[in-house]
Amino acid sequence: MTSAPLRRVRLLRAGGALLVAAAAVTMFVIAPVPVAGITQAVVVAAICGYGFLQFWLALQTSPDATVHREPLDLDSLPEPERRRYFRRQLIGSAVVFSILSAWIAYDLVQVESGNGAGSSWGWPVDLAYHYLGFWPALLAAPMAGALIVAVWVVKLRRMDERP
Repeated sequence: MTSAPLRRVRLLRAGGALLVAAAAVTMFVIAPVPVAGITQAVVVAAICGYGFLQFWLALQTSPDATVHREPLDLDSLPEPERRRYFRRQLIGSAVVFSILSAWIAYDLVQVESGNGAGSSWGWPVDLAYHYLGFWPALLAAPMAGALIVAVWVVKLRRMDERP
């Protein structure tokens, strides 16, 4: 089990979030994306809001408060909790990769029809699209999602097979 002062943890979160926001603003100024002006502002504002919230919470936290965290060891969890963990990961992966696949498909159809300059997902999708073509770029996210979902399904089935 590890423990750390809660105030320090919150200050580190605040500093990290504000550093990420500053890096994002710098990146948006150096390499602007023509179609996502308001999206960039909302993302940076959300990251800054999180950073300022953590900073405010750090100021409200007593200096002697600590946070205790045990490292996640799935083998030490009881079987019902382990099963819940795997199910949550399975459902979360399916939802996230479905949304990701739909978003990438929409972007690539826009690029293919000439209505978009490039994918809003940046270099991974653009790289696959330019070097491999439309279908490999389109199917990369669903295939990655299917692979991850398959791993969680196999883990759940192995738990069912154990006596």
